[in-house]
Amino acid sequence: MFFYISMTCVHIPYAYRKSSLLFPEYGRQEVSPGGSQSDIPSIEKSSPQSRIVPSHKENLENNDNDAVSSEKNQVRVNYYDIPAPEFVRGIYISNRTVNSRKSLERIIEDARKNRINTFVVDVQNEMVPREFVTMIKNAGIFPVARIVVFLGGLTTKTPPEKYIGNLLSVMDAAAYQGFLEVQLDYIRYADTKEMEKIPLSFKYKTINSILEKTHEKANSLSIFLSADLFGRVTINENDSIGQKLENFSKFADVIYPMLYPSHYTNDDYRISHPYETVKEGLENSLKRCKNTKIVAYLQGFTWRVNQSGKSFTEYLKDQLQAVDDAGGNGWIIWNAGNDYDHSFEAIASYDRMKRKKVSRLESGPKELL
Repeated sequence: MFFYISMTCVHIPYAYRKSSLLFPEYGRQEVSPGGSQSDIPSIEKSSPQSRIVPSHKENLENNDNDAVSSEKNQVRVNYYDIPAPEFVRGIYISNRTVNSRKSLERIIEDARKNRINTFVVDVQNEMVPREFVTMIKNAGIFPVARIVVFLGGLTTKTPPEKYIGNLLSVMDAAAYQGFLEVQLDYIRYADTKEMEKIPLSFKYKTINSILEKTHEKANSLSIFLSADLFGRVTINENDSIGQKLENFSKFADVIYPMLYPSHYTNDDYRISHPYETVKEGLENSLKRCKNTKIVAYLQGFTWRVNQSGKSFTEYLKDQLQAVDDAGGNGWIIWNAGNDYDHSFEAIASYDRMKRKKVSRLESGPKELL
C-alpha cells in the first residue's frame, strides 16, 4: 500500500486587491520541496484567432461573431487572442515571479528559447496585471490561471456558499485580466481520518456541484476550465479525497494529474522509476477520460531523485519520454521556486534526441546499388 502526498507551492486566492484574501480562515502558506526563439511567433493583438471549445461547452452563449464549427460537437469562438496549444509544453509560474516585471521578462525569454508554449500562473495572493498577461500572450505563450480551491483539502462536510461565490469571483477577475483558462487545484477533501468518515458518495456529490458551478462560470466567460488531481487518483478507482477522474472529465476541458514520482510515499518502485510511473498515470487517465485532454504535471525538483540512481537531467528526460510514449496531450513542469535551469537543459537534450531519431527514420536505410 502506498500514499501520495501533495507538495505544491500554494497561496490563498485573492479577489481584486492585494489585501483582500478570499479565504482568510486558512491564512497564507507555502509548501516547497526543496529550440529557437523564431519557432514561436509573436502574436499581435490585432490578429484574429479562434479556439475550439470542447463538446461539453455546447451551452456557451454565442455572440454575433461566434460561428458553429463543422467539426462534430464543437463550438468555434472567434477571438483576438491566441489558441490553446495542441501539445502543451508548460511550466508553473509563481505569483511572486509573475508580478515582478524583471523576473517575468527573464523567464519569458528562457521559455521561448525552449519552445515553452504554456504558463500555469498563480493568481493569488495578488492578481496578475493585465499588462503582464498580455506580455505572456505576446510571446506566444498560453496563460492559465491557477486557483487553489481548498488549501490542504476541504475540512468540513460542505463548503460555505460564500466560499464558492468568492471562487467564482476570482474566475471573473482572471478572465478580465486576459487569462484563457482557469485551473482549479486542491479541489478535494482533506486526506485525514476525520474526513474519511464522510461517505464517498457524498464527497462526489459535493465536488461535482462545485465543478458544475465553475463549469457554468467558465462557459459564461468563454474560457477553458481545468483541474489538478492527485497522481494516485489515476491508479485508484475510488479515493477517499473525493477526486474521481470520470467525474472531473464531465466538466473539465483539461485534467492535469500530478504524477511526480517522489510523491508516491512508501512506494519505492514508483519513486525510483520516473518513466514507468508517469507513463502508467497517463495511460490510465487517457483510458478513463476519453473526451478530455490529459496533461501531466512532471517533477522539476530534486526531492527523492537520488533513489532512482539517475541524474536529475535523466530523471526529467524519462518523464518527458513517458508523456510521448503514453500519447499524452502535453506536460507542465513544476518547480516551486521557478528554478528551471536543469529542466530547460533536460528539455533541450530530449528535443535534440527526438530530432536525431526523426532524422534517422526519414533518411531510412540506403539502398544497395
